[in-house]
Amino acid sequence: MSVAAVESLWKTIEARSWDDVRRFYSETAEMVWPVSGEFISGRNGIVAVNENYPEGWSIQILAIDELADGRIVSRVKVEQASKVFFAVSFFTFTRGLIRHIEEYWATQEEPEPWRNAEVIPGWSRLLGQL
Repeated sequence: MSVAAVESLWKTIEARSWDDVRRFYSETAEMVWPVSGEFISGRNGIVAVNENYPEGWSIQILAIDELADGRIVSRVKVEQASKVFFAVSFFTFTRGLIRHIEEYWATQEEPEPWRNAEVIPGWSRLLGQL
């Protein structure tokens, strides 16, 4: 499938158009979150995890690309109140629908104190640039 489909998915999630979001997924789609060890089976579960997330968030698409193996990878930034999250998602399509998502979420946080310009040549903070 195309980069355009994943871009449209993120925009539809941002719009909270949950019935329209369902149309992107096969009925038996699966989502894996390796960082937290979670697995969600089925289109309805994948939509529910987004629909039931506490309100007040916004999504900014940072990049979407097609990989050599045909998967689509996206990188998004999600802001909610004072929190900032990043997600890198790998989408596999079958017959035009999302069949599998492997997604890595991270929370923007302060670096460890030892990681600084005095210790690491070339080190700097990117805050405000992402």
